[in-house]
Formats: sequence, structure tokens, C-alpha cells
Amino acid sequence: MPSRMGTIGITIGCAGIEPLTDMRGQKDLDGNSLKVTFQATSDNLASIANHKMGEGSESQPFAIVRDSESKLTNRQIQHGEMTISHEQCVYIRGFEKR
Repeated sequence: MPSRMGTIGITIGCAGIEPLTDMRGQKDLDGNSLKVTFQATSDNLASIANHKMGEGSESQPFAIVRDSESKLTNRQIQHGEMTISHEQCVYIRGFEKR
């Protein structure tokens, strides 16, 4: 993430779970309807695994995440489902000339 210190886990491939949770239409903490929110489910799980595996001499080559309550699927996940267009990306739009 731009302007953030530290490492995070990200998904490089996904199978068996829905990589995103569409939260549009759900309510936020103040009762307002969410209009653009997608939860990056697979990236969140990758971050949990990354935290448990460690970044140094922990020697944990993999992590098993259980009971995540992620939505399971048998469909083929397309790479484009987990990316955002340049027009929608707030970081890339920040580089546009005004």
C-alpha cells in the first residue's frame, strides 16, 4: 500500500474461495449504505498467513487458515476479478494532471 511502512501478504493465486466480498448495499457502523466497498477476502487471508509465518528467522514456510467463514466456490477465478481499473484506482488517479 502506498505510503505505508511494513510488509503485507497479498494473493498471487486463488482457488476454492471467493476472492472478494461485495459489501455494496450493506450498512456501515453509522447505518449509511456502502456504495463502493469490496472486501479483499483472499488478500486478508494472505495477510493473516503472512503474519503467522513471519518475516525473519521463524522458518514457517506455510500457514493453514481454518474457519475463516470465507465463501467457498467451485468456479474458476479470473485474474481480472482481483484487480482494479486505472480509472477507479485512487493512487493512480492521484498522478493525473489537473
